[in-house]
Amino acid sequence: MPVLNSSQKDASQIFGLGIHVQKALATLPQGTTQDLFTVAGGNVLVALLYGQVTTILGAVANDLAIWVDPTAAGTTYIIASAVEGNALQANSFLVVEGDGTALMITGLAGAGPIISGTGRFICPTGTIQLKCVGSTTGATKWDLFYFPLDDGASVVSA
Repeated sequence: MPVLNSSQKDASQIFGLGIHVQKALATLPQGTTQDLFTVAGGNVLVALLYGQVTTILGAVANDLAIWVDPTAAGTTYIIASAVEGNALQANSFLVVEGDGTALMITGLAGAGPIISGTGRFICPTGTIQLKCVGSTTGATKWDLFYFPLDDGASVVSA
């Protein structure tokens, strides 16, 4: 398990969200997948997974989804099914409910509440990915909070 700094320990205890891992700002993958986080050493309980648009997404049809590509035998599976990301403004949020339903988004201008669903799901070892159907401009950053379920399980930015 990674060593926690004091602010991570405080947030974990105060908010009950677990260990925080952040994926730095990155441009959208073009018609393919982008690795966001790597789960290693065993299963984890993801308490919250969300992205924030940092650079407006292009005004082109572009379905965004979150997948897991497990390390063990099996195929990729959907954590959050596709939502249209056409022209999402900077500071819009993409929130994963974890039940396979579409990513939830805030208003097109980034206005409105930050939507929070149940968010909790068990994730095996493997890679959590952002899948983009279309090719368009834009950038996002992602945050994940988790609890290790197996000894030695951890999550790092991919």
